[in-house]
Amino acid sequence: MNLKNIPMQRKLAIAFALLLTVAAAMIGAVFFQLSEMRTAARLNAESKAIIEHTHVAEKGVIRLNSQMRGVLLTGNEDYLGVYRKGWEQFEESSAALAAADLTPEEAALVQKARADAAAWRTEFGTPLTEAALDPARIDAARRVLVDSGDRVRVTHITKAISDLRDMEIERMNLRDAQQSSAITASFIALAVGGLILIVAAVFLGVQLSILMVAPVRRMTGAMSIMAQGKLDVAIPDTDRKDEVGAMAQAMQVFRDNGLRAKTLEQEADTLRNDSEAERRRREAAAAQEAAENAVVIENLGKGLHALAEGDLVYRINAPFPPRSEVLKTDFNRSIARLEETVTGVLGSVHGIDSGASEISQASDDLSRRTEQQAASLEETAAALDEITVTVRKTADGASQAAVVTSGARQSAEASGAVVMNAVEAMQKIEDGSRQISQIVGVIDEIAFQTNLLALNAGVEAARAGESGRGFAVVAPEVRALAQRSAEAAKEIKTLINSSGAEVENGVRLVSEAGSALQAIAAQVNDISALVVEIAASAKEQATGLQEINVLPRSAEASVAGTYKHDLNDKVGMTLSGSLEDSASRSYLGLPGVTLTLPDGNPWSPGGDAATLYRYLDLPQALTRQTNTRSAELGAVFDGYLGDWRWTATGEYSRTRTDTVTGRGVEDDDLLARIAAGDTTVNPYSDLTSAVGPVRRDTAQSISQSLEGEVVLNGTAWELPAGGITTTFKFGGEHQALDSESVRSGLATDRSQSRDLGSVQANFDLPIASVDRGVLAGIGDLSANMNLAYQELSDFGGVSSIGGGLNWSPVERLSLSANYSDEGKAPTVQQLNDPTIATPNTPVFDYATNQTVEITQISGGDPNLKAEDRRILKLGVNWQPLSATDLRLNLAYTRTEIDNEIASFPAITPDLEAALPERFVRNADGDLVSIDARPLNFAKRDQQDVQWGFNFSRPFGKANPALAGQRGPGGGPGGPGPGGGVIRMGGGPGGPGGPGGPGGGRLRGSRGPGMQPGQGMFNLSLTHTWRVQDEVVIRDGLAPLDLLGGDSISGSGGQSRHEVQLQTGVFKNGYGAFVNANWRSGTTVNGDGPGATDLDFSDRTTVNLFAFADLTQRTGLVERFPFLKGARVGVGVQNLFDDRVSVTSSDGSTPVNYQRDYLDPQGRVFRINLRKILF
Repeated sequence: MNLKNIPMQRKLAIAFALLLTVAAAMIGAVFFQLSEMRTAARLNAESKAIIEHTHVAEKGVIRLNSQMRGVLLTGNEDYLGVYRKGWEQFEESSAALAAADLTPEEAALVQKARADAAAWRTEFGTPLTEAALDPARIDAARRVLVDSGDRVRVTHITKAISDLRDMEIERMNLRDAQQSSAITASFIALAVGGLILIVAAVFLGVQLSILMVAPVRRMTGAMSIMAQGKLDVAIPDTDRKDEVGAMAQAMQVFRDNGLRAKTLEQEADTLRNDSEAERRRREAAAAQEAAENAVVIENLGKGLHALAEGDLVYRINAPFPPRSEVLKTDFNRSIARLEETVTGVLGSVHGIDSGASEISQASDDLSRRTEQQAASLEETAAALDEITVTVRKTADGASQAAVVTSGARQSAEASGAVVMNAVEAMQKIEDGSRQISQIVGVIDEIAFQTNLLALNAGVEAARAGESGRGFAVVAPEVRALAQRSAEAAKEIKTLINSSGAEVENGVRLVSEAGSALQAIAAQVNDISALVVEIAASAKEQATGLQEINVLPRSAEASVAGTYKHDLNDKVGMTLSGSLEDSASRSYLGLPGVTLTLPDGNPWSPGGDAATLYRYLDLPQALTRQTNTRSAELGAVFDGYLGDWRWTATGEYSRTRTDTVTGRGVEDDDLLARIAAGDTTVNPYSDLTSAVGPVRRDTAQSISQSLEGEVVLNGTAWELPAGGITTTFKFGGEHQALDSESVRSGLATDRSQSRDLGSVQANFDLPIASVDRGVLAGIGDLSANMNLAYQELSDFGGVSSIGGGLNWSPVERLSLSANYSDEGKAPTVQQLNDPTIATPNTPVFDYATNQTVEITQISGGDPNLKAEDRRILKLGVNWQPLSATDLRLNLAYTRTEIDNEIASFPAITPDLEAALPERFVRNADGDLVSIDARPLNFAKRDQQDVQWGFNFSRPFGKANPALAGQRGPGGGPGGPGPGGGVIRMGGGPGGPGGPGGPGGGRLRGSRGPGMQPGQGMFNLSLTHTWRVQDEVVIRDGLAPLDLLGGDSISGSGGQSRHEVQLQTGVFKNGYGAFVNANWRSGTTVNGDGPGATDLDFSDRTTVNLFAFADLTQRTGLVERFPFLKGARVGVGVQNLFDDRVSVTSSDGSTPVNYQRDYLDPQGRVFRINLRKILF
């Protein structure tokens, strides 16, 4: 059979039949593998249910044991409620396990666990809990608990349950392997079938080209020659029996007729020699040409007017003269190409919207992690600030004591000097009294001698007769004077002797006082030295704590570069690279030692055994040093392939992070010396030299990533209502993470890599169009669909699907509905980050209503599951007035998330009850450690309603002269093609819906637009009402109502209402914007004995920003040329310094919830200057 003689219709039917056969075989193979995968998924779902029952049963057994011990320890019957609940949980879960489809070995484990639990409850649980409520029997019950040893523990019960769980996990792993094999087989079938289809398509294309295209090309070549007037050309393929042969035969007839017509025309030309006829013919031709030109100009004017109005579907359908037909064709083709370009832009916008969804989701994760880290930092700052205040008070008191003691010492020394002076003065007085006594003795002797001389004078006067009468008169007076002197001298002597005795007694007492004051002065000197030393130590501690009570000290340096070059007129290239080095150092507190002083230790108060806790002045012993170095290199190639635009992106990045954490000091030698009775160790002295070196934990991680991505968008098919715009994205990535950590001397090495392949397709399908007259009665209607799939080497496949409808039944009204089901795998870092222990981390424990210092474990969790997020969004967008750009919007969003990947939330009793394995408490119930690695929430449900309006209006007079000048400067924006390191989109991402509440295209007028020289005023108001926000931490537990008193963060629950206001005005390079946000208050309910509720107030923040684009001030730039390209901005964040206030049930505010700790910055002023270098 000669293929040339087969009709073209039959040729095409044979080709399509062959392609359909291959496709059917491929689909059958894939369908078979999908059925295998569906069976494995169903069995895995049953296994997951069994595993969840084992978790609940195990938790019930643990509750039995812990609550029994709680009753025995406290005698509080409140524990019995939880005890009975634990037994009910175990009974229900074990019964469900017994009824499940188990293997005989698993059923035996269930029966064993139930029997052991019943025996334990009969032997220990019921008797001991009943005895605990009887004061006369509780001590005996406690002794039974102590004497029973391992028999009272429930490990034999939990071991049977965990063995059952391990068996189910092993069966799930086997089914997962079968699923992976089925997926691999499906991919192989798709790949092989696709390859066969490609080969068959290429083969059929070649054959059809040989059998159909080549003859047609030869035919068109012959027709082109004939069109040039060469009618003697040979007509090919006249011997064929198909449509090409018929065309060749018809063409041959046409050629023959042309030859005959040419002969006749030559004969007619000889008759056209009349000049008058020629003139008339030319005049008629000129008139006709003018009429035709008028028609052409009129239709082109209409087309250009429609284009100016933004109508891209307008086409010129009026007939044109043949010589002007090319103008109509070129015009319509240009409009069509412009429409395709705009459609491509819309496709890119959808891609951007999809990427924005990924960025939004990553920002949510980052927000939750940053919120958790901020809460920890706030709690740390709160506790350290409290210690700082206390130590500062101690330092101030010690300093004052040192001053007072120094004054006392000086006073004592002065008093000693005064007493010594007094002693010396008293001694001098004593000597003076002795000298006075001697003088009085001399006076007494003189009086005695005077009396004797007076007697002698009297005798001599008597002997002398009349001549000695004068002496006789004087002698009695002299004798009387001597007598009075002698009597006075005796009295003075008596008084002086008495005062001498008193002086001697005073000298003795003053001497004793001087000796005592000298001893006191010596002791005061010693005390003063000790107090000065204490004051200095306290000041050093206060200074050290002030250094601790700040944010980590950090430094960062980076360099980046970009190179852009056009390879040709259709392909461009951009290369970029960056290097970054950052380091941070944070203080975690002061290390402490616990010293136990034995009996008889001279430093122990009273000589009895005592325990002393000392902080050491070694702030370097509890620090964290983090160094990060990263390098990135990216490349982008873009261009056109026919009417399709393509973009190829590649990136390589490498990041190394080194972390060193101090855990305190070695104190074994110091404790051993004190225990051995070494009295030379003064526990009150500086012990920094008595302890050993610093204990350190180290961690190192190296992360590498190599990515590649190709994006292709364009119009696949043309439908009556418009073109089907499509975007295809193909990507591949290799990630590697190597980590090493040493904790308490135990080394752990991890190495994990991931190979990722992704494919994504977006389709926008127009269904009805008013402009094109397709189903115009229902308005504009379009549909969109998004498909995405990721295959991860270490995790498996993750798929996403979404779709939506956009409908504009009348002008200025748009309705939209969008649904997406998005899968997301955990990152390599979330799975494999090194484990890091941070000591002295302060957290607020709701169970005890106090801030405690714990050891927090962070890092990756290799047991994380993939997240599945389902989003339904309904929106309405309405423009009530055609001449005013006022738009009202309303949107309803429902989000359901299974296995949400989240950072560790705030500590609550509900969280501890759901995840008891992540909390460690000591025998007194104090929180000691928390495993704060990422986790999966079993389920989360969210619903919210958002409504608002957007209004914009130009003002001022338009200035057409400015039409060609630069418009008003906008914000700083992101880097252009050469503005920074090229970054990948991070996989296909989830299919996104509309960007706002309205979604879709709003048909109708946007109101008056801003003209050159005018300004613009914008105002938007949005109110979000959260109807539902519930989280189920683990299957089988009651949901946490984040709107009704529950919380998973350190900043309270979820606000039910939120209002956002944005307004701005700008003109001629000047502008100002105001953003305001109000959130309603929340309450976090306490749970358990001693717990308290916390009320978080509402908060209103107002941000103000104003800028001036100096480039538009022509006169200013001419005077100061360096201002060209300059932009100045000033702003105030939180203008009214509003902060959240937190109060507990008793009206107090916990330390780490004080206003300044929740928001240390408050009002912030910012000034920025941007200068573009030309």
